[in-house]
Amino acid sequence: MRTSGWGRIVNISSDATDGWPGLGPYATAKAGIHGLTRTLAVELGPANILSNVVMPGAVMTERTQQNTTAEQREQIKQHMATRQLTTPEDIATLIVFLGSPINRQITGEVIRINGGR
Repeated sequence: MRTSGWGRIVNISSDATDGWPGLGPYATAKAGIHGLTRTLAVELGPANILSNVVMPGAVMTERTQQNTTAEQREQIKQHMATRQLTTPEDIATLIVFLGSPINRQITGEVIRINGGR
């Protein structure tokens, strides 16, 4: 089992790459991260370096909670298959997994974490 000498790259993107009005430059930059990550996966894979993207949707940070009403949060939940708001802890758990030695084969992936929105 190869466990030493492994490296991990975890980039953060956004669901803005799906197309949101007024976010063209931002979405372009995030899409570039996707391409770079996939290229790094191919180029660095032989050196045991895994490269992935975490792509969150709406995350209920303190700021998001302050800037949305309870009604708006409920509307967001209704668009999610899980009917649960994504928390920063949900995102952190995925990042920790991808960056850990437990992850031995996931590379070149853009992983959405949005409750199935």
